[in-house]
Amino acid sequence: MHAPTQRNPMRPGIALALLVQASLLQAESIPLDALNSPLPEYGVVRGPDGYYFARSSAAFGENGAESILVLRPDGRIEPPPWASPEHNESDPYFRSDFTRVCFVSDRPDPADPHPGDADIWCAHRSADSWSPPSRVPEPVNSPAREFSPVITLSAELYFASDRPGGQGLGDLYRAVDSGRGTWDVTNLGPPVNSPGGEWNLDISPTGDSLLFEASHRFTNRSVSGDLYLSRRLPDGWSTPVPLSRLNATGSELMPRFHASGQLVYSASRDGDAQIRLVAAGDFLPVGPRLLAVSRSAHELVVIDPRTLNVLERRPAGSGPHEVAITEDGRRYLIPSHGVFPVPHSEPIRPDQMRWSESESTGYIVGDLMSQAATREYRAPCERPHGITMTAQGDRAWLTCEDSGDIVELAPDTGEVLRRLHTGPGVHKVLYLARKNRLLASNPETGEAYLVHLDDASITPLNTGAGAEALAASADENTGWVANGFARTLCRIDVESAEVDGCWPTGGAFPIALAVDERLDVIWIARSASADLAVFSIGERKVVREIPLPSNPLGMALDATGGRLFVTLPRLNRILVLDTGSATITGHIDDIMEADDLDFVPTAAFGSTPDT
Repeated sequence: MHAPTQRNPMRPGIALALLVQASLLQAESIPLDALNSPLPEYGVVRGPDGYYFARSSAAFGENGAESILVLRPDGRIEPPPWASPEHNESDPYFRSDFTRVCFVSDRPDPADPHPGDADIWCAHRSADSWSPPSRVPEPVNSPAREFSPVITLSAELYFASDRPGGQGLGDLYRAVDSGRGTWDVTNLGPPVNSPGGEWNLDISPTGDSLLFEASHRFTNRSVSGDLYLSRRLPDGWSTPVPLSRLNATGSELMPRFHASGQLVYSASRDGDAQIRLVAAGDFLPVGPRLLAVSRSAHELVVIDPRTLNVLERRPAGSGPHEVAITEDGRRYLIPSHGVFPVPHSEPIRPDQMRWSESESTGYIVGDLMSQAATREYRAPCERPHGITMTAQGDRAWLTCEDSGDIVELAPDTGEVLRRLHTGPGVHKVLYLARKNRLLASNPETGEAYLVHLDDASITPLNTGAGAEALAASADENTGWVANGFARTLCRIDVESAEVDGCWPTGGAFPIALAVDERLDVIWIARSASADLAVFSIGERKVVREIPLPSNPLGMALDATGGRLFVTLPRLNRILVLDTGSATITGHIDDIMEADDLDFVPTAAFGSTPDT
């Protein structure tokens, strides 16, 4: 069975530790050549007597008949005994001991008040024979369609459905057998379910990781279906992270883990869907990390935000100032600005800082899981500075201070897709994914720019002298701009493209912003006055000032953990503050002239968009 706009997708659990645990698929090689054909195949799983999968009779995306087939050890492909080939059937899923199989079918059932739709059916195995399949009763099945049954080790049943009352086009559900012949069904709710569609899933053997396919999310590369990963938390599931190394312009479907550490899934291209295998290291998201750009050491420093230990240092080109990274941490992009403070291994006073210049070395595209994946491209201008990127890294935007362009790039190839001319001096840029717009700043002209990516129209907005730092609300309806020389903070209504107010920041030269919606404040780093200001969003004024031991430059907010990370470049240090008490709780040293900071995955830290 397939979801409204796609062939329905499926499964797996994640985390490297889980890859060595029991799996529905055994560690033998999967015979892809025998499974794949000119027709779409998907949802391969190891059963008690072969590999089970679904095949469509028509091109991918068309309404062909769907059948469940099994590839026997002797090479025969045939329907299993419990299948009904004259009906549409797919999504086979076995209990780990192979004593139960559940699948989706539109076969008739006299007890079904709404025959003809896709429902979940199950059969039981004893010895070498299977019982006749039976339709799982309401409320698991419904008058709408059900997809992708998943049986966990604890006998829970997870599934997808497009029934009314959900969050969007289709949602994921959890069902528990009461033992009295009834089921308790719960919608997984947000952030797993969304106004888009969640169609197929898998749960890891330990039950703490959820992988699913989603359509129509604003972070998708393909409208019809991308793969996402969520982790179980004490109070629910984490915000899902898209798997950018797998997702492409077609649909990625029905993933499952092979016990060897490979992922089994299907990818749709040109009317076909082929079963593929990929090593875990080629798609797993990066664990929680803090990235710091070291301007004078010309490196990217990777930090464990929990222990504050430096994990690795990577070359980042000459004089890097900013970094952009995908939601899953698998792709980052760093421009080489070529202008940087003279290196100093020891702390210095502000009046001792001197600037140095070199030719820009272009920009670097890398993967935090693989040094070998790092590539360097020639910059499209002399002084590239600001950088922002889509959630999955298929597009990026680079500011060119000399030419006044924001250049749209394809990071995988280095191709320049288009140039958006704003004005010489354009400095920082922020992608607003929900709105498909850019927010940029220009300190030289005192302007911010709203760029509509659909039609490339640009709206300049006068915000104040020294317009630089950018941030946005989580819903991206509101943008914020700090104006260093004007010492003001301006609010931009993104929909109307208007400045609807500016307020004094106090201090001297506000240079970085972090929006903390949990506390309803904006943290402002005031560089020249060597302090932080806490701006109340509701009261529209600075309500607190926090002195620092040196001039701040970059910030990153861990809203979930209640921590603010602040760079002190003259001291080669990053400070950690508790946002509740505004006290310093830790620091990281030997990060020479640190500028931009970014968390990955951003969802784990409750971060809102900022530069």
